[in-house]
Amino acid sequence: MIQRTQLPNKSNESTVYSIFIENFGHVSLKHFDIKRDASILHTWVNEPYAFFWGMQGSSLEEVKKEYIELLKPDHYDIFTGYHNDQPAFFLERYTPSKDIISNYYDAKNSDCGVHIIVAPPVQNKIPGFTLHLFQTIMDFVFTNTTIDRILVEPDIRNKKMFTLCERIGFVTDKTVELPHKTAQLAFLDKNRYQQQKTHKLSIHKQ
Repeated sequence: MIQRTQLPNKSNESTVYSIFIENFGHVSLKHFDIKRDASILHTWVNEPYAFFWGMQGSSLEEVKKEYIELLKPDHYDIFTGYHNDQPAFFLERYTPSKDIISNYYDAKNSDCGVHIIVAPPVQNKIPGFTLHLFQTIMDFVFTNTTIDRILVEPDIRNKKMFTLCERIGFVTDKTVELPHKTAQLAFLDKNRYQQQKTHKLSIHKQ
């Protein structure tokens, strides 16, 4: 059985969320810091696997400028995620009702949108690496009790993203033409997600 234990934030005040997953390790999130994190993000977005992030060929200064702008709206947050204290993902969290995406579906105030980029693949892959990270992100987002639903809107060609989201419990919705991509909307309902987790836990206990 995989146990997930949320940890208190005593060791580092900048850590906003921390959890220990049995046989996987610690996953934690901190607020994104341009000086600390921009060079890491710049390296990742220029890797071939990050094609759908839409920043390939960007310079470090262009990445910094983009993320300085992203951090300006009150409804937009960015976090750096760590696995056993090593950078593992970046999470962009935003309010769809205050974003351009609200022009393409009936956005609710209880919706939360996310964009996620995970660290480049390594030679010695850790089983379930990306799945554990995505589940931790969903758990973190749902710690905000006002959030009932999480939205993703990946490029329709990003099949790996669809497969992963479906494993977590996302349900695909309509396809929309955004200014920069054809996007597949998908939603994760909080109650459904929590019921699914409870069901899996009960199976492990049997």
